[in-house]
Amino acid sequence: MQKQFAVFVGLVLAAVLLSVPCMGLAEDTAQADAYLAAAEQGDADAQFSLGYMYYCGDGVAQDYEQAAYWFEQAAQQGERVAQHNFAVLCRDGIGIAQDYAQAAYWFEQAAQQGDTDAQCSLGILYLYGRGVDQDSAQAAYWFEQAAQQGHTNAQNNLGALYADGNGLTQDDAQAIYWYELAAEQGSVDAQFNLGFLYEDEESEFYDEAQAAYWYGLAAEQGHARAQFSLGVLYYFGTGVTQDYEQAAYWLEQAAAQGHMVAQANLGIMYSKGQGVEQDDVKAVYWFGLAAAQGHAASQNSLAIRYVKGEGVAQDYEQAAYWFGLAAAQGNEDAHSNLAYLYDQGYVARPDVMPAVAPPTIADIQALGYELPEAAEGESLYIGAADVSQAEQLYIALVLSRDGMQIHDMILYMAGMTVTGDSGGATTKLTVSSSMQKYPGPYDIGGSDGAIALGESQLTDFAAADDTASCVLRYVYHSSGSGASVGDVPFDAAEILLSRQ
Repeated sequence: MQKQFAVFVGLVLAAVLLSVPCMGLAEDTAQADAYLAAAEQGDADAQFSLGYMYYCGDGVAQDYEQAAYWFEQAAQQGERVAQHNFAVLCRDGIGIAQDYAQAAYWFEQAAQQGDTDAQCSLGILYLYGRGVDQDSAQAAYWFEQAAQQGHTNAQNNLGALYADGNGLTQDDAQAIYWYELAAEQGSVDAQFNLGFLYEDEESEFYDEAQAAYWYGLAAEQGHARAQFSLGVLYYFGTGVTQDYEQAAYWLEQAAAQGHMVAQANLGIMYSKGQGVEQDDVKAVYWFGLAAAQGHAASQNSLAIRYVKGEGVAQDYEQAAYWFGLAAAQGNEDAHSNLAYLYDQGYVARPDVMPAVAPPTIADIQALGYELPEAAEGESLYIGAADVSQAEQLYIALVLSRDGMQIHDMILYMAGMTVTGDSGGATTKLTVSSSMQKYPGPYDIGGSDGAIALGESQLTDFAAADDTASCVLRYVYHSSGSGASVGDVPFDAAEILLSRQ
């Protein structure tokens, strides 16, 4: 199994909804009418209660606009919980137009009165810069105000800021302190975060057994990432006795909740019969779910099963489809496998490249580059010193679309010996970006390590529009040897253009 288990996790932050669950405030419409009469006379408690009745549909027809109206009436009179609740409706756009600035204002009004839910919610707005200027230190301040009063979500969030060094000096000991306070109150997010911190080999508190313990508590509560992480620990025997059956069990719990990498790894386990009975059909099922979520390795694995007819009917078109999606994400195996399908004639190579909107001068200027000028009849040389090779290539393509003719382009390939058409072998060049695969082919000749691209090739090459990772990709074809694929970084690029 590939060790593709690393979890990327940001802050696990919990927002707060209405402070009090819906309850029977009015037993009949007469009592609701009494609340309405008092509310219209300015009674803040009645206004607050009426807001809840409209929010919950308790004794009156549910009406979020009326709920927002009466919460605001009570909030303006200083009713703390009404201030919080009106802020929630403003934040979420319930019964009133969404307005983060108004939400922040009313959360702060309630927070200043010591409302812990409002303090925690205000901290989240500061953390993400919604309705207020982003300010992690302010987020930490409000989380701590609520955490000191025992607010579970705020304790977890404060621990996350300490763990990340965000708005506070990074301090794993403080992170653990606040996480544990929340975890002991049953916070599943805090339990997961504790497991994640203890699993960090760079932390002075690294402890595999503690990681397994806290992941286990969160996993039992249904936390998908904790279930996934616990499954990983059982698979590798980290902090627990290695147990493939337990690994498969917990991975399946996470996979059933849609965890993409758990689905991918469960597919591997079913394909190998690790901890489960070997089952190609179930392997295809789990690979398919992960592939549908964009997991490149699973897309490649699923395609292989379509090629071989393992667990699914053989289907080369479906194989090419999934190889193509994986290849577009830069999966090297999929690039090679797709090239093999083309070369063996199992599927037809596309004749037409995808249409790409032509780049413009504005596109490159938007990246912050001063474009060189060339008068009519003059030549312009772009060397390798000023910009990266990928950006350099893009500039050349932009200029060519603006009337500059690419007179010559030589790409010196690092670590590649170019082989011509002799000896029964042909080297072909394909162009790709991180988003799309362009099969080509472009025949190349020569043996000096330099490749000269003619005008027709450059026309097709201009279709590669992903400037961030515009690279050359080569496919070497040789009789009876299949195909191999690899990225070839530019060692240098010389581009000579002339204004016609």
